[in-house]
Amino acid sequence: MTAKRLIFASAAAALIAAAAFAWVEWRISTLTTKLTSLTGATLTTTSVAELGLDPRIDGTSPSRWQLALALGAIDDALAAYPPDTFRQVPPGLAIAGELTISGTRVGGTVQPPLWIILATDYIVPGQHDGFVQRAFHHEYSSLLVASYPFPREQWSALLPADVSFPTDDRDRLAAATTYAIDLQPYYKAGFVSDYGASSLENDINTYAELLLHAPEDLARLARDHALIRQKALLIRRYYEDIDPAFVSKFTAAGLGSVD
Repeated sequence: MTAKRLIFASAAAALIAAAAFAWVEWRISTLTTKLTSLTGATLTTTSVAELGLDPRIDGTSPSRWQLALALGAIDDALAAYPPDTFRQVPPGLAIAGELTISGTRVGGTVQPPLWIILATDYIVPGQHDGFVQRAFHHEYSSLLVASYPFPREQWSALLPADVSFPTDDRDRLAAATTYAIDLQPYYKAGFVSDYGASSLENDINTYAELLLHAPEDLARLARDHALIRQKALLIRRYYEDIDPAFVSKFTAAGLGSVD
């Protein structure tokens, strides 16, 4: 390659990098304005430790491109909610790079009554598996449960007699990071994922994930498993009691078959 071609290639690469950087910054600015306006959310990317929350929670700051992709995913997730939901319970969004609890890497956590903390180190450009959207629904459901009475007694009554949740934080984290190959035993016991078996809160959270991100999957599981059907009805009615506008959203999403 001649010197002129090297100079041209270097200049072209610099222009592409500058354009990509400008796009990322524009995307972050645009989405931040949109999200805070729509939800009333407080958004921060400061080090998690600097928020002064549970000292067991730690995390790094996200890269700019991870932040841009995460905000885009959260923007997609918000479409599942009637706007009034956020006016009643505006979330605080803390976007981290890597996120850990007691040294264990996690995808998200919540600190009621305000903060949702989401990790972005899982994000890969071009890979859209809905991880951030599901994590947002998962954690926001905890803020809702902290704000609106949840039918815990009815929910707990549906747990099989031989099911018990870990009581120690370390055991809960271990259960939450153990992945099953065969989910059928979990479905039979009324869990929509192995992760839901790690705590009562995660059980509720994982139902909220499916209800809002993949309602067709929840409807399918509800048709095949009696316990899931009963819990799906509880979680659906819980959201509809929070905001009746959820009724039309869930019906449009195909959840009429759960009734």
